[in-house]
Amino acid sequence: MVTRYPKEHEAVVVYDSTGHLEHGEWVPGIHQKVYLSGRFDHSNSSRHVLKKNANGDLLEVYGEYYTRRHFDGETAHAHCLTLRIPGLGIERPIIAWENYQTHSVIYV
Repeated sequence: MVTRYPKEHEAVVVYDSTGHLEHGEWVPGIHQKVYLSGRFDHSNSSRHVLKKNANGDLLEVYGEYYTRRHFDGETAHAHCLTLRIPGLGIERPIIAWENYQTHSVIYV
């Protein structure tokens, strides 16, 4: 039987849950963690993918992390900081987190 996700990686999304704007500047809050299970794929050099981050800047994507967990109410209003995948030694800032019907993709 063929598995859809042949190699799963455990990951941690670190986000700032209680940060807020004060006089036009971001005041950081308490860092929270969300543990995910999914698959990480590096972007190959022949395909340059650009994604807009929360500030509207276009950034080149280093890789995509596919997970079945959606960007839900727990993290919807959070300021996402980093995606850590200890098994691969990856710690990158999150560019975008896009939801689809059956899964979501985190671009780093």
